[in-house]
Amino acid sequence: LGTRGGAGRLLMARRRLSRVKVLLRLVLPLVLLHAVLRANDLSLLHPEQWFAWSVAADAVGGVESHRESRSAPTLPDPKELKARWMAELKPPKGAGIDAGSASKTSSWKGFDGSLTSGEGDSLDARIQKERAVTDVEEEEEEGDDPDLVIPDPEPVVVKVTKPETPSAFAALGKFAVGDTVSACFATMEMLDFLVNWLEHASRVEMRNVLVIAMDEHTARWCEENGVARIDASDAIDKSEMDDPGVDVADVGYRMTRGFNLLGEAKTASIAKLLDMGLNVFLSDVDVVWLRNPSDYFESGQLALADVAVTSDCVFGSERRVPGWTDEFGQDPEPTRASANTGVTLFRSNARAKAFVAAWRRAQRQKRETEPHKNDQQHFQDTLARSRGFEPDAEVLKFDNQAPDGKSDKETFVDDWIRGFRPRYYYAHPEIAGDEETMIAEHLGADLTVRVRAKGVPIADLQKSSRKLEQRFPRASFLIGGHDESNREYALETKVKVALLPTNLFPNGHLHFVAHHAAKQGFADEVYAVHSTHNYGGSPGKVGRFREHGMWAVDGEEYYFGDLKRKAPKYLKVRFTVPEYLADPTPNLAIGKGERPERHLNLLQWQIERVRDGLALANITGRTLILPPMLCTCDRWWYLFQNCTNGVLTLPFVCPNDHVYLEPVMRKPEKMLRYREHTFLRQRREFAKRASDPRRLEERAIRSVARLTFCEDGDGEGRCAPTPVEGIMTTLPGYVPDPETDSLLDAIAGDPSKDVTVGYGSLAKHVMKALEGNEDADMLVVDGLGRGLNEGWDEGMTPFGGFDTQYMNQVFHKVTKWIAESWCCYFHSMEDRGSVPHHMTPYDKRRGRKKNVQDVKVDTAVES
Repeated sequence: LGTRGGAGRLLMARRRLSRVKVLLRLVLPLVLLHAVLRANDLSLLHPEQWFAWSVAADAVGGVESHRESRSAPTLPDPKELKARWMAELKPPKGAGIDAGSASKTSSWKGFDGSLTSGEGDSLDARIQKERAVTDVEEEEEEGDDPDLVIPDPEPVVVKVTKPETPSAFAALGKFAVGDTVSACFATMEMLDFLVNWLEHASRVEMRNVLVIAMDEHTARWCEENGVARIDASDAIDKSEMDDPGVDVADVGYRMTRGFNLLGEAKTASIAKLLDMGLNVFLSDVDVVWLRNPSDYFESGQLALADVAVTSDCVFGSERRVPGWTDEFGQDPEPTRASANTGVTLFRSNARAKAFVAAWRRAQRQKRETEPHKNDQQHFQDTLARSRGFEPDAEVLKFDNQAPDGKSDKETFVDDWIRGFRPRYYYAHPEIAGDEETMIAEHLGADLTVRVRAKGVPIADLQKSSRKLEQRFPRASFLIGGHDESNREYALETKVKVALLPTNLFPNGHLHFVAHHAAKQGFADEVYAVHSTHNYGGSPGKVGRFREHGMWAVDGEEYYFGDLKRKAPKYLKVRFTVPEYLADPTPNLAIGKGERPERHLNLLQWQIERVRDGLALANITGRTLILPPMLCTCDRWWYLFQNCTNGVLTLPFVCPNDHVYLEPVMRKPEKMLRYREHTFLRQRREFAKRASDPRRLEERAIRSVARLTFCEDGDGEGRCAPTPVEGIMTTLPGYVPDPETDSLLDAIAGDPSKDVTVGYGSLAKHVMKALEGNEDADMLVVDGLGRGLNEGWDEGMTPFGGFDTQYMNQVFHKVTKWIAESWCCYFHSMEDRGSVPHHMTPYDKRRGRKKNVQDVKVDTAVES
């Protein structure tokens, strides 16, 4: 350049070269950084992932840091906490540190993957330093000597560590030590229930809501929807599952190895939150919150309880005279029922931690020896009761230990009598292992040390006792006792357990079947309902929630249809159950295992009316609103004497899952359009909560037509309507429909809207009679029970069915198995089995059967 361009061109070339060097200094580190990030599954386009581990470390290492107005004790050291937990949670086979390279990091992150000490610069800090250096160099280059030759910079490689669990515990940063988190466990297969749980928790303004996600999909969903969560998916020891590749959502239903391992991960999560100084208030996702229980749990002696839990008791919790039994010999004492962990509270103290540690130990130790037990059964065992809380002598044992010296019986006199206060009980979990012994050192006077004396010399016994007294100076010591393991000593503590009243925290049987709160007049005081004692799995639970207006997942389309399309039309069938079928007296004398024939006939009679409703809805292109069903026997009557169970009184309005197979009925291929019998009431409630109720008013039910089946045919005479009457209308669970009744009164006697057809009419006769009423918002069908009130009659039915035998076969194929089979009866070894409730085919005429295997009913899917 010097020979051909002169000094000026040389200076210009040097400046150009300097600019290239500056560009290289800017671009090359970014290129190398990008390569390193890609190798760790990170991206320059998502910098929020770089310091996720730092956020998590802040959450764990300083939960209180941003809440300076409130002082809180120091959290456990993260290194110590991580080491303790990683030792307990066994990593999958093949993962971990190789024997020959102790410096390698395990590929299995474990539950506490996000717990770090926070030492050293974060990735963000290193990048900022690198950028600062680059900026300084750029400024210096402007004044550089043109003759100075600057070598190319060596690339700076930033060592990037992939976040072990990105933002897994960031949500905990907003909680302070001593806070109570309102938490639930969730998997992706129960996402609808999680949405329902969150909505009801929001409605009652529950504080510190937290989702413990048991799979990555749920954690991602929570993050995308702004729901506070922690990711506990790594706590599941998948290496121990029968199929290591199985997903959390497919671990099976109870009693399976996968389900039990999921239960172990749940208790691990509880223990972790307690270690972080948080009280844990847990409820299952199939729990619906109706009131905020925060103040209740801090009242009276319940504020002293270390652990609180609900029960499976099918009786109310009203106080009764000890030894009292009901007219059927049933013992209503709620403390004799099994505990149910669907709603539980754990205080972050040493006693509750010891209880959870013993619970976890039982799960791990009995994984192989008692694989049939799940986490709830191990909880029951930790209470030191194989079943229930008996003996009675241990119930109400710390009633006099309230802060003011008064028991709940004295402080809440009326609530105590009504059964609105808990029962209290001492559990005595044993303490074993190094981690539990560390907990024991903080128990103080709540610790009992049992020193083995049998076969031990006096000198050795005294020496051992002195060492233990130095280690546990405030503990109570018992010398002697039987210990099959021949251990030198054994530790145990006493945990204050509160058994929550079923009146305020009812299970599914007490609330949905017995309607206990509604009958006793305190339905508005119930805090939460747990959907247990149900049939049909998750679809059965959804059905019960829908019937009672507790399913917040259904949106506008479910209640009002697609607003871009024509509004859906509905059909109701009305009938009065014959008095002789509604009479429960014969069933009250039924012994255990016997067939309650009257009850079975009652159900069959009602199922035939539902069959007519489904058929007519299919013919007219409408959605059937199912009628309420009357029962005179509990669903599992073969287990019970006198057809009853708990506080259930006969007859009662039974849930849909007592009659129908909800999972089958909701199958898309069934192509059945129906809604629960309380649908119209829930529809109106939904419209009130809508952001724009006026928009939905356009779809209000304003027009109605009535079709009455009458033995007099469609001549000059008119048949009287058949509204729902009798005992059904007096029972809790029955929901009247005054709006539709008012519209019917307005058209009474109008031959164009109030039409009749004769008994045995087919589909073509019905459609002809309804000409001109296709646009009516509601079609009410009366007369389906007329003529059958004097006795059981399988002969002439009001509606004759479809126009062809072929369509009758198609419809029967669709509806045959949607009704429940009633199990079981046992007269003898030769006379035993289940009682199926199939819908009777319409046309029984003999003829050549057509193949209807692939034929579908011509209606749209809407269920």
